[in-house]
Amino acid sequence: MTESLVNHGGVNLTSEDYEKLKLSLNTGYFVNPNEVEQNGGFLYYMEGKDGNKYPVHFPLYSLISFPVRILLRIFQLNELLTLRIANLLIFSGMVFIILQRFLKSPYQKAIFLLTLYLSPIISFLIWPGPDIYYLSLLMIGIFLFYEKRYVPAVISLALASWHRQPLMIIAFCTLD
Repeated sequence: MTESLVNHGGVNLTSEDYEKLKLSLNTGYFVNPNEVEQNGGFLYYMEGKDGNKYPVHFPLYSLISFPVRILLRIFQLNELLTLRIANLLIFSGMVFIILQRFLKSPYQKAIFLLTLYLSPIISFLIWPGPDIYYLSLLMIGIFLFYEKRYVPAVISLALASWHRQPLMIIAFCTLD
């Protein structure tokens, strides 16, 4: 979706988008699940009634990474770093929000930071996928829940579940 937004400002996949994506993605991404014959369809796009292909996979994460991609292009930096930098910004934002909003004592903050930075979560910063996105929203949702701020907690968890559907169960469990 980010490729389409950068190229023509829309979300539909054009043949130009497709050709550019083929240069940077593994050929395994180019599989049409609706066709017995693999005709070059794109797994993460579904064909609409108008014949255009529209994104269905990680749409919010793609929107979040779009400004990062634009900045990298403006400064003529490697655009393949888009998702890694987006992950770093999302993760840093989550840490900042939790430290500023939820944790009061230096002891709580130190334990939180040690636990976070020594956990396997940190390895997902360089992974070009939405794991940091949904883990950050999950963490914020949990902190909101324990502050008895149920509506924002459910919203945070529901947004996380767009990219990791089983998290919807956690969002439902926060409802009374």
